[in-house]
Amino acid sequence: MMTTLPNGVVIPNVGLGTFRLKGQACRDAVLAALHAGYRHVDTASIYNNETVVGEAIADFEATTVKALPAGAADKDTGAQVFVTTKLQPRDMADPKAVRKGFERSLRKLNLHHRGTANPRPVDLFLIHWPGCGGLPVDKEEEQRQRRSDAWRVLEDIYLEGRCRAIGVSNFLPRHLQPLLDTCRIVPMVNQFEVHPALPNKTLRAFCKQHDINPIAYSSLGCGSLLAHPTVADVAQRHLTSPANVLLQWALRQGLPVLPKSAQPERIKDNFQCQQVKLGDEDQALLDQLESPDGRQCWDPTKIA
Repeated sequence: MMTTLPNGVVIPNVGLGTFRLKGQACRDAVLAALHAGYRHVDTASIYNNETVVGEAIADFEATTVKALPAGAADKDTGAQVFVTTKLQPRDMADPKAVRKGFERSLRKLNLHHRGTANPRPVDLFLIHWPGCGGLPVDKEEEQRQRRSDAWRVLEDIYLEGRCRAIGVSNFLPRHLQPLLDTCRIVPMVNQFEVHPALPNKTLRAFCKQHDINPIAYSSLGCGSLLAHPTVADVAQRHLTSPANVLLQWALRQGLPVLPKSAQPERIKDNFQCQQVKLGDEDQALLDQLESPDGRQCWDPTKIA
């Protein structure tokens, strides 16, 4: 299952999230995911694991190329992994810092075209947060200017061919609209928290209206929804796991997902969410979990 961005770049709909994964645990999780069939890994500068993620991907791609018949490496792109990373909020301080932040991520990931020593661009680069690190959240004009300046640098990086797609994360309509008013390139992606308790319908509708592809993170509600009786009941009826029910709830609405786990069996199980077939009745039941207190992660409503 894939999502095609406005520029034709294709994103695998199930990716591995790597938030809080470090060192050997991160490496093992990435390799477990890739061997299970994942072809999308999501990281970020602020996760402090880009080097490990890049090394694990390089090892996997090198091994996969060796296993191909002679001459097949250039034709078969199935093993190449889609990589998303993100700009740290502190790197929004000025345009030079944005550029340095991107270069640092690219250097740490150290991505190469499969089976060669030729560097390749990062697939998707996002502004991680609508607020600039170190700047008071209520400084509306200054925050808006930092977002605008940072986006212009991302546009330049994209036009230089240094990344295949660009976007934002955790941006609300009020953060996006000023960018849309002046941008050369509309953000191709907005990654934000989505699950039945926080469906974020207004933000998703705004993104759809402007041809911005939403990507869901925290699809399991940071684990809080796994034991919910409604989720458990739907899972039991479909002979699947609660995690797969929640992931499929998002997928059937056209939302790519980024489940995170350090456990190989859970990583493998999460990937099977694509095989689950929920019905409209299941969807309606899960939709009833929406709650005004549904947010589990960072709250961008506080950023002016």
